[in-house]
Amino acid sequence: MPKKKRYDHKHLSTSQRIYIEKGLNDDLSFAAIARKLDKHPSTIAKEVKKYRTFQPREKDPKKPARCALFKECTLRFLCDEKGCVKMCKSCYDVRLQVSKCSYLCPEYREPQCASISKAPFVCNHCARQRT
Repeated sequence: MPKKKRYDHKHLSTSQRIYIEKGLNDDLSFAAIARKLDKHPSTIAKEVKKYRTFQPREKDPKKPARCALFKECTLRFLCDEKGCVKMCKSCYDVRLQVSKCSYLCPEYREPQCASISKAPFVCNHCARQRT
């Protein structure tokens, strides 16, 4: 029977952290990175989650991003137009060229990429990195 693998339970060095970043850029799994560094995969995952940073989106005030709740939104009567019975997500401001709900809705939320909520928790080597 093979011996149970023992880990050293020590902190990661700077060179190990650099290797983790390179591994994520090369699209390696946490397990592959952990084998190379002789650490447990959960250590790598915790390290990535703890020290990841997010770049602020380039926001254009004239073109706000579509709300994260856009598909399931059923709000009505937010605009001041008389006789408007449409859902607010379908009302369009021609002058500003945006949906009215993006600046009128109190429940408006910035969209967030779903890939950062599951492994590898970062956008390194992601096809949709710009968005």
